[in-house]
Amino acid sequence: MVVVRITDMELVELNRRTMNKKYIALMLIFPLLSVSMFIGKVNAEAPQIEIQEIKVKDTYSREEVYQIASLTADKYGISRHDLLITIDQESDFMQYAKGDNGSSLGACQIHKTNGISSDKRYDPVFCLDWTAKQFVAGKSRLWTGYRLCVLNEVIIHNGKKLECTATGIL
Repeated sequence: MVVVRITDMELVELNRRTMNKKYIALMLIFPLLSVSMFIGKVNAEAPQIEIQEIKVKDTYSREEVYQIASLTADKYGISRHDLLITIDQESDFMQYAKGDNGSSLGACQIHKTNGISSDKRYDPVFCLDWTAKQFVAGKSRLWTGYRLCVLNEVIIHNGKKLECTATGIL
């Protein structure tokens, strides 16, 4: 075993040299960091992008509404069966369906009390997206079709028992 003896004076000198190296490093690095923070700084605002709604189609077939509903269910991670059977019961996948004496419109039968324009309620892409968001938020019971066909509730309307006639398929 080798024993190295360092005197107090040698230890002080070693510490002094180490500290000097640290100070020199800080004195070199700090100005570089300070300068790098200000070089290339640009004062500019990003241009504002104007978003416009572009309606791709005016009329969708039942098959297209069905396909959009399937894709929308997958997009939001909700039960494809539950969404499809609800839309089937509500509108038979018909884009321009009217219900509740004209108060509910479109494939999703969105009621006018939701404050959504007729154009949007008739648009299957919008209405299915909106409906899926309601399902995710736990509001699927807003649709009579859901209550009848998914929850199997007994619903009496104007003295008549409503029945689920939907299959959820075309």
